[in-house]
Amino acid sequence: MNAAALPAWLRAPYAQFADGLSADRVPHALIVQCPDGWAVERLAAAMTCDLLEIETRLDVREFAHPDFVWLAPEEGSLQYKVAQLRAAIDFMQRTAQAGGRKVLVLSAAERLSVESANTLLKTLEEPPPGSHWLLLSESPGQLLATIRSRCQRLDATPGLDADGGELIDELLDGERADASQREMLAFEYAGAPEPVAAAILAGDGPLWPHLERLLAGRASATETAETLQAWGSAELLNAWQRYQHAALAGKLPSYVTPRPPAAHPGIDRSAQELLRHRRLLARHAGVNVRLVLERLARQWAKTWAQACA
Repeated sequence: MNAAALPAWLRAPYAQFADGLSADRVPHALIVQCPDGWAVERLAAAMTCDLLEIETRLDVREFAHPDFVWLAPEEGSLQYKVAQLRAAIDFMQRTAQAGGRKVLVLSAAERLSVESANTLLKTLEEPPPGSHWLLLSESPGQLLATIRSRCQRLDATPGLDADGGELIDELLDGERADASQREMLAFEYAGAPEPVAAAILAGDGPLWPHLERLLAGRASATETAETLQAWGSAELLNAWQRYQHAALAGKLPSYVTPRPPAAHPGIDRSAQELLRHRRLLARHAGVNVRLVLERLARQWAKTWAQACA
């Protein structure tokens, strides 16, 4: 494919893959590392189409091809189920119907449970001829070491200077967005273009205005928690922590006022509390999210105000 069709940060890893393919040196298993929200699915689509020798598509997640499968955790499940991996392995062990290669893309590979990872491991040790496994992951370190040892790594991590603005514009497809909200969302999603565009298209605003109203006394901790409860807890606490970490580093965006001094110990404790509750909510489905958010909101507002005084 024409690498120019890919976002700038994906062109170098794609060229590396394409060079290996032209020299017939593509490994049977690749871990493609890229943070969530930076269009790694487009890279996986380009690689898949090249391996299958078909016309390039920018999205193959629902593409019907007899020698291809895109695997993702089942809806509502935090991890892959063993049955999913067994079915995928059975598919990959069959003879390719088109007479060429077979390709399986495993998205969010860090969500393999120990059991499902061990199921996959047996196949990676002795892969069927002509099979190619693309494991997409933002956190390859969370994969079993034995899985990592049987895969080569392709790093598609965007550099610090990566600009997702063009992709955001493409995804918005002419939809107008308030510049200040777009700036806030870009900060809260660490610049990742896909979630920024998705939030704008869905009419979802950024977190900071809610925190600002809480801090100014225009909303109570209870009201703030009720408003924020509709957000995904992981997404919400990730954005919240970015403000904490930026405050500690003295790198808060210009729209944030008041601003605590850098490396303030109270902000550091608050950041640790946010992290603890983020892990709690991720591991325990029965936790009362609204009460957790209310407690965090009250503590955060008090700590931030004291730090800024």
